[in-house]
Amino acid sequence: VEEIMVKQQDSPIFMTGIECPVCGTEYEVETIKVGAYIEAGRDTDFCPQERKWNNPDFQKYNPLLFFMAVCPDCFFCKEITLKFKEWKTDTAFKNDHLKNLKEKHLRELQDDDGVIRKLALNIDADKYPFQTAVIKILLGIYDEKFNSNYSNLDVGRYFLRIAWLFRENTQSHTHGDGQLASHAMRIEDIILRLSGYYEKLREEKQGLAEASVEFIKDPDFPEGDRKRELSEIYNDALSDLDTAIEKYKSAVVKLKGSIHSSSEVIEASSESLAPLEQPFNKYSSFREYLRELKAKWPEVPISEDEAMNSAANYYKAAYHGGKEISSGNQAIQVVYLIAELSRRIGEHEEARGYFGTSIKLAREYIRANKGDRSRTALARRILELATEQGELNLKMLEQRKHVPA
Repeated sequence: VEEIMVKQQDSPIFMTGIECPVCGTEYEVETIKVGAYIEAGRDTDFCPQERKWNNPDFQKYNPLLFFMAVCPDCFFCKEITLKFKEWKTDTAFKNDHLKNLKEKHLRELQDDDGVIRKLALNIDADKYPFQTAVIKILLGIYDEKFNSNYSNLDVGRYFLRIAWLFRENTQSHTHGDGQLASHAMRIEDIILRLSGYYEKLREEKQGLAEASVEFIKDPDFPEGDRKRELSEIYNDALSDLDTAIEKYKSAVVKLKGSIHSSSEVIEASSESLAPLEQPFNKYSSFREYLRELKAKWPEVPISEDEAMNSAANYYKAAYHGGKEISSGNQAIQVVYLIAELSRRIGEHEEARGYFGTSIKLAREYIRANKGDRSRTALARRILELATEQGELNLKMLEQRKHVPA
């Protein structure tokens, strides 16, 4: 008995009671004690680089495993915050959001092959801690988006944390197959993005064709040689564009065919696999599970790059929406994150603009609050980061410009 008591006292976890707002179930959720672990170093997108739990038995766990609370009955999922734990006192939530959220969640829950069950029924924290952490955050995103006025800021934060989980669980396998799998996932990520660009190209080409026809056929357009000349230019250019788009499509189809072969190369290798490539429940790998889930819910990321891309897009929606982001440190940090995430996924032109904005906002805030170093500490740190990463981004942009086509 004494040994059990000592173990309980050493545990970095305590239980918190929650009442599910959707089904009313009262349950307990594991919560991390303050000071249960220490972190050393942050990456340039604030991802923790090193972590040490006071209890070494927990070293295999990422704290993000305990980030979300999942109802054991209806699987409603929400970030563990004081506001959520005390939701019954939140009049705005109960009056404006709960009814709609409840209806949508319970309706989706009725689908035995739906996203909620496909996520929740694959949770197994003991056997698959990394995979479960990803699944719980995805479930939290899915439920958050049932809100008619969901938080773009929160969804962006959640996708960023999934990116961190992917990073930690590929960088921990930096030799042999782990690195091989990381390269393969990056290739697959880019191929899938290229596929999306093809559809966009087709839409833009169709729009261009319709606009040019309307322009030439307009009653006010002068008849004669000028009309014939312009018609020929448009027709020839659109014909060339059609040919180019079809070649693009053919290339993407070939690249998609390479994905299966890439997976076979990884599976045939003899060294230990990264968690994304390890068998997961009934699936050959966690990545296969995510691919299947993505067919039902396209926002599911299957790589760090995809997760960062989604995070950047939601941060942009939050920032430009004008309602979620307060001026000062929060705006400076969000704009910087948009820039850094854009740089990391290769969107260097977009990154350049946001780095410039974050530097401008930081300087203005520091100037307005000069003398108050505690208030401006974060702004000064981000100013330093934005300057360094902005210069790196410009170098990468220049290198890309000089790469032969």
